[in-house]
Amino acid sequence: MGQSREVTTDENVARIRELLQEYPRITLLQMAYILNILNERVHHILHNYSNARHICIKWVHHLLSADQMATRVKICRENLKIFENGGNHFIYRLVTGDATYVYFYHKLNSKKAKLWVIEDEEIPKLAKREVHVKKIIYAIFFRSTSIVKIFKLGNGYKVTTDWYVKKWLSKVFESINEDRPKSGLTGIIMYHDNAKSHKTLVTTRYLDDNGVQLLTRPPYSPDLSPANFWLFKNLKKHLRGTVFNSKIDIDNAFESFWET
Repeated sequence: MGQSREVTTDENVARIRELLQEYPRITLLQMAYILNILNERVHHILHNYSNARHICIKWVHHLLSADQMATRVKICRENLKIFENGGNHFIYRLVTGDATYVYFYHKLNSKKAKLWVIEDEEIPKLAKREVHVKKIIYAIFFRSTSIVKIFKLGNGYKVTTDWYVKKWLSKVFESINEDRPKSGLTGIIMYHDNAKSHKTLVTTRYLDDNGVQLLTRPPYSPDLSPANFWLFKNLKKHLRGTVFNSKIDIDNAFESFWET
């Protein structure tokens, strides 16, 4: 009790705030050592005098530069005008696709980076690193009315331009032609991300040759993919909590999702 009266001073409160701002990942034990006070006293000062809180860094896929953010706003406004002019008819014309990963055999260690922030400071962001584990890639193309095509790739496969055009887009367009025997690809708008295989001259020419319009997506914007905020969200919810021991288990889980 003697030390509690002595160390809870304005000087120590100010020093702890300085340490938190200079070293956001500092621990209570380290602060106690630097100030030569008890660990419990540091905890008391933090929670009663410093207005500090322990948080996790917000993980994002990419830290956008000012120019990239301006480009994102510009493209979104242009796409919004296209939607406003086309209305519901625009939605029916849109075909989009994206890929998601399902992991198996491995349990991921997702250690959260924690740090201290003072009062209402903005939560820092950190670009997330890819984790290399065994996985299956599912590429799903869909329209507002139905799933068009689902493709599956194993771990280690790389989608090249040739693969994307001949193995995927050709099958997608074939399926659309079957569903729309009269109009075919007329009026169809493709909305995919900015992967290298999607932006090559071969891909853009293939879209032009088939009369398919391309809708621009802002760079580094996975949050603007319809698959991410709708389809994959429900899919991952369906798969959550399941431990997959084989690829067959994953396939069965996928089939059960489409049936629900």
